[in-house]
Amino acid sequence: MRPKTLLFLLLTLGLWLLAGCMAKRDYAYAPEPGYYDYGEMEDMDGRSYGGAMAMAEEAAPTAMRRESRKSGASAPPPPAPSMQPNSPAPEPPADAAQAPEQPKADRMVHYDGWMRLRVTRVQDLLDAVAALAEELGGKVERMAGGTITVAVPVTSFEGAFADIAAMGDLLDKSITATDITDQFTSTELRLRTAETTRVRLQQLLAKATEENEKLQLLREIARLTEQIDLLKSQVELLSTLASFSRITIEALPRQAVGQGGQRDEPYGLGWIQRLSPFRQDVAAAGKLLKLEAPEGFVALDIEERFVAESADGAVLRSGKLLNEPVGDTEFWMAAIQQRLEPEFASASVETWGDYRVLTLVQGGDTPYIYIVAVSAQGKWLQLIEAYYPGAEQRERHGAAVRGAIEGSSGVSLAPVQREGREG
Repeated sequence: MRPKTLLFLLLTLGLWLLAGCMAKRDYAYAPEPGYYDYGEMEDMDGRSYGGAMAMAEEAAPTAMRRESRKSGASAPPPPAPSMQPNSPAPEPPADAAQAPEQPKADRMVHYDGWMRLRVTRVQDLLDAVAALAEELGGKVERMAGGTITVAVPVTSFEGAFADIAAMGDLLDKSITATDITDQFTSTELRLRTAETTRVRLQQLLAKATEENEKLQLLREIARLTEQIDLLKSQVELLSTLASFSRITIEALPRQAVGQGGQRDEPYGLGWIQRLSPFRQDVAAAGKLLKLEAPEGFVALDIEERFVAESADGAVLRSGKLLNEPVGDTEFWMAAIQQRLEPEFASASVETWGDYRVLTLVQGGDTPYIYIVAVSAQGKWLQLIEAYYPGAEQRERHGAAVRGAIEGSSGVSLAPVQREGREG
């Protein structure tokens, strides 16, 4: 073949390839219209909403699944076109540099105050505290014997606490602050997710044609409805706790404490003197002892300390204190019994897992129940307290609370000898 002919053929082939490249177009593959990523959203039981939705759509016939996708969320917008090599970069808006920094969201904090006052007339004090709470826009949560618990707006807590403390001789006091912002945000998000998922399942149910599909969807909707009701009550409880602070006052007549007030406790036992169903600082002063929140309770704080409440006023809290002086579980239970039993109408001791549990019942027209559980675990003494405003709350939550206490049991240790120490 002649050189000129070969050169002509090569030039022809090159021009043909160049023309093909210029005619080439890029195609973007868009997702199927209506596609919705359910993700791995979990409910309160740890079950995946995404799995529930996938299960529901799998149960539906093919035509119904196609229709459900058409009516679902719109597809994501197409990607922005890429800039040409010589095109200038887009300029930011003129006021972007002057845009003010977004303020941080206010934290939701619940304050819980407790004090013990010595007064001349107990009833006069209770009436004055109730009147103050109502004047501030709060209310009386409970009044029995010489104890009153009031809720006041969080903005009035500091002033109300100081005013009440000035109504008698202040013997003891405590204030705890619990940040419930993260718990509220998490619970509210779970509620919105559950409600959205239930609506989607109801839409699938309306299109279902087979009985098995309908039954499966109905069961899932019923389960979600129960969780939505629970989450709504928890959101409402957290909102109330963030808006109102709690103050409990234990009033003692002057003649009852006229012989020296509180007695001194041996070294290491001072915290027992401070035990009360209405103060949280004893368990809060220790290390975190995390429990599973019983059914019907919402955990207020699970990072710094564990405290959980129910909508009807029951409370569960825990902490790990130093086992000093070193004692076994029986030693500590005997010390707690000696301190608390005289103040209550009845008392009983049981064993729940690794814990010795003291159940105390206050007398009067509206008796409350106070539970103190302890377990000595090496260098630590595990302390759990539970409070029921009345028998009804104990009946409702008692089994779940006991399960939470027994579930926190650690490794049992051999009893420590108590030579030379009186119980």
